[in-house]
Amino acid sequence: MAWAVTLQLTDCANSAHIKGWVSDGVTTFTTDANGQFIAIIDDYFTGYIVDTGAPGYVSRLFAIDRAQHSGTIQEVCLNKLPPKPPKPEGGTSSGW
Repeated sequence: MAWAVTLQLTDCANSAHIKGWVSDGVTTFTTDANGQFIAIIDDYFTGYIVDTGAPGYVSRLFAIDRAQHSGTIQEVCLNKLPPKPPKPEGGTSSGW
């Protein structure tokens, strides 16, 4: 027997759905256009940890618990990556 949970990737700032990925450490799966992925987990496992992410966002580990999450939709919000610092003008500097 197996149990299932739907993971919904969203932007933490505005709750918009994000197309991304979910990985169990062995296989990486992509979400659908709505940012959803249905995880079907063998009944042998009572818990499962997955890594979630999307381009331009900080990845996040998410713990799935059969007693709490089986048959539900779980929102996993992701934060955007911080902007890259600007490159210094004028080439490189030795600091001297």
